[in-house]
Amino acid sequence: NLKQEFQYFQSTKSSWRVGLNLIHHELAPSRFEGDAEVFNSLNTVSRKSLENALYANHVYKLTNRLNIDYGLRLSVYSILGGDTYNVYQNGEKTESIVLSKNKIGKTFVNPEPRIALNAQLTENSSFKVGYARNTQNLHLLSNSTSGSPTDAWIGNSYNIKPEISNQVSGGYFRNFRDNEYEMSVETYYKKMQHQVDYKNGADIQTAPD
Repeated sequence: NLKQEFQYFQSTKSSWRVGLNLIHHELAPSRFEGDAEVFNSLNTVSRKSLENALYANHVYKLTNRLNIDYGLRLSVYSILGGDTYNVYQNGEKTESIVLSKNKIGKTFVNPEPRIALNAQLTENSSFKVGYARNTQNLHLLSNSTSGSPTDAWIGNSYNIKPEISNQVSGGYFRNFRDNEYEMSVETYYKKMQHQVDYKNGADIQTAPD
């Protein structure tokens, strides 16, 4: 994981954050380890990927009582070679893609905009409203019906798309007794896409496609 961030304070009203994040993933989805008398060790080919992001964020003081915080993050996830990926349509396998070592396969590019407004209503109260879009490229699969620990981390593939959420939120905040106590009421609406879960009857002893 490599992360670098720069901050620029343009004025007392304006500040910027710009950065990048590079991550190399190596996952073995069906490798189980434990007491030899209880679990069997199953080693499969590790799947590798690159997850990169560029982002910029700007905080600006519109008035003495109103701030705006907005930005954009560009998420790029690329499958790296070294394994075979099956492709399915309507539950039927249509082809198998063999990626040689370190060759870049399918790439997912997702913009993640966000914006938030913070209004200072009085000296002791404020109101916030915002919107954010987030992308998740690694997915945790859990099987609650199994007696052994079969949770598995998997990445995007030719069948598995990034999970995406769009969230709108708002909140009211108020302090009491010279800021000794704080009360807040918040609400949000979130819409999610491409959620990942085990299929009924799935073979959890092999790497997910």
